[in-house]
Amino acid sequence: MSSLNDHLDTNYPPTPVETQTLQQAMSVSNQRLIDMQSEIRKVEERLQDLTHERDVLSAKVNSLQGILSPVRRLLPEILQEIFIHCLPVDRAAVMTAKEAPLLLGRVCQQWRDVAYSTPTLWSSIHIAVPSDSLFVRMHSCSHDTRTRAITEWLSRTGARPLSISIFISYFGFSPSDQSQDAAIELYLRTISPFLPRCHSVSFSSSLISAWKIFLQVCAESTFPLLKRAHLDLRSTTMDNAGEGEELSQALQLSPLLTLSKPLAISMPDYGIRIAQLPLQWDRLVVLNLFDDPVYWDYRTALSIADAVFLLSWCTNLAFCSIPITGRSISPHGLGSGSSHTPTLVPLPNMIGFSVRCDSDPKLFFLRLSTPSLRNFRYHQELPRFHDDTMNGEDRALHRSIAPFIRRVIHSIEELQLLATYLTPHDAVQCLKLFPGLKRLSLLGYGSPFGFGNFLGDHVATALAISERIIKQFITGRGEPSLELSENSDIMDSETASPDVFAEEHRARACLCPRLEVLSVQGASFSDTLMLELIRTRMLPDPTNSDRNDGLRLLQLIVSFTRGCSAEKDTLEQIEKLKGQSNANVLLMYDTSPTIVQGNPLYSPYNGLVSVNYEGGRTYTYLPFFGPMLASINI
Repeated sequence: MSSLNDHLDTNYPPTPVETQTLQQAMSVSNQRLIDMQSEIRKVEERLQDLTHERDVLSAKVNSLQGILSPVRRLLPEILQEIFIHCLPVDRAAVMTAKEAPLLLGRVCQQWRDVAYSTPTLWSSIHIAVPSDSLFVRMHSCSHDTRTRAITEWLSRTGARPLSISIFISYFGFSPSDQSQDAAIELYLRTISPFLPRCHSVSFSSSLISAWKIFLQVCAESTFPLLKRAHLDLRSTTMDNAGEGEELSQALQLSPLLTLSKPLAISMPDYGIRIAQLPLQWDRLVVLNLFDDPVYWDYRTALSIADAVFLLSWCTNLAFCSIPITGRSISPHGLGSGSSHTPTLVPLPNMIGFSVRCDSDPKLFFLRLSTPSLRNFRYHQELPRFHDDTMNGEDRALHRSIAPFIRRVIHSIEELQLLATYLTPHDAVQCLKLFPGLKRLSLLGYGSPFGFGNFLGDHVATALAISERIIKQFITGRGEPSLELSENSDIMDSETASPDVFAEEHRARACLCPRLEVLSVQGASFSDTLMLELIRTRMLPDPTNSDRNDGLRLLQLIVSFTRGCSAEKDTLEQIEKLKGQSNANVLLMYDTSPTIVQGNPLYSPYNGLVSVNYEGGRTYTYLPFFGPMLASINI
């Protein structure tokens, strides 16, 4: 055999003797292979048996361990408190088994009993009414089954005050389809017995027929507990002049407003007509006149004079969202019959202020004083006329808002700025007015507040958040701060905040030195600059006592415009830096701007703009004051 090894991998033909020797050797080896395979099968079978025994024993141990779980020893009262904290804070609960409260009832019988006996869990509900034809095709249950579920839901609330939100889907509806009206009325009649216990009511629909049914149901009820009313007519009264006027008159007579005198009123896109409603203006705590972050219609905006007059009535406002336009669109505005225009409107309790404007807002902000302001959102919209463009020369936003900002006693902590139509220099100078910011959201092209996909990449880059802006957040890379002399036209020396001037020296080092959260949507700057931003603002620095004392950026969210892509080396470096700083960095590349929409057929989340819908990644809009509004006691 040893001599034959020399002939391996050759064409050598064996002799008859060698052939017989080879066959005998192969016979022995084949038998050995058979024996080994038999042994392997026995070992594998034993391994399978042991694996099965291990899994059974492990499951038994886990079950026994579950008995010892501390959660089993929690008192029902503690479980109830935990369950209550599972509810959404910025919207009503949704009728889906994917979240609380329904999800809590699917864990075990004990949790189900506790959940179903906790009235607070069921005291809010969002009802998305689907079109009848789509609903019947998509779901096995009928409208009757669904309305019975709504009744059961609300019946678990005991005597608790309720928050009911209703959205009539506009997909699949036909204005002349009487069966749709019957379906809508079925849902509204279902909630009718519970309306007297409502402290918050929200109704949204673009259908005139739905509003007529809703107002009729409201006319048959009372609202002794109502404090918040959200009435979203969408484009109903704008696009249907005759029926829209009839609907406006019905609203003025509705007990929803005439008897309850709500402290919070939300009527997006209703415009100046809100002044005709019988509200007790000096009691209002919340006034919301827009909530769609994408759609802008100057017809629903107030002129600067009308907006100032309206706010002069609302002396106790804590939160306000208002759209304004530089050119009057109504010959019969609030100030048309008055010879006196308020010179300065004090709003001492204003905490959150949100403004959208399509022109220079200088005259608007000059007449307002909000010394307690903490959260500010400003969107500079596309101007109606070229003369209204904020070009940074004749008109600069930082000069228009500076007197208003300097009347604030303490530093503003949260800012959202739509900078699409601002020059980079103007945007930077605006940000220097907020040295005490803790949370900042910068929006450019590519954000959910920008355009759709109909702009070219070259335009997108021009309207994005550029390197010139981001550099100002890096120590030593910023432009000189604003020169504020006693004669400066952006300084109000009598009402300027001492805190702001105390912070001015810090603002020279880098923009917003106290920033904790920075969100940039619609970004166009290099990976090199982004890495420098992370290193200088998110990592500890032994030479910088402020960063070591906790004044570091904790969260960075960047969504880039189209055409930007992630480099592998950049991502690896970012992961390394994240490990060093324990900071939260979220980057989104090559995402075309997307407008939030619900499922075009049906989703229980339809009508809510603060949640992720199923089916792919979408931009979502969390109401700026949502969690704060949920926490205030009105």
